[in-house]
Amino acid sequence: MGGSGTVEQAIKAIAKDGIISLIGFMATGETPDILQALYGSFIVRGIAIGSRVQFEEMNRAIEANNIQPFVDKVFKFEDAVDAYKHLQGQSFTGKVVIEME
Repeated sequence: MGGSGTVEQAIKAIAKDGIISLIGFMATGETPDILQALYGSFIVRGIAIGSRVQFEEMNRAIEANNIQPFVDKVFKFEDAVDAYKHLQGQSFTGKVVIEME
C-alpha cells in the first residue's frame, strides 16, 4: 500500500479476493490482523526491500559491470496511452519506457 494510508484503511476498503501489498510496514509498527484477511477473503502480501546499504551496493555493482536494462519499446510522452495498452497486451519482453523530454 502506498501513500499515507494505514493498513486499517486498506482493510476497510479492500474487495473480496483483493490484495494488499505492504512495503516497509515494519517501520511503523503497524501489522495486519491475519484473521481479518481470512474472514474478508483477501490477501496481505509483504514486499521485501533491502536496506540503504544494499541499495548503494547494488548501484555500485550495476555501474562497475555496466549493466543496462533490456528495453522492449520506448514511447513518447504524448503516446503514453499506447504504452499502457502495450503493457496490458502482455506481449513485451523487458522494460517499456515513456520518454519525458
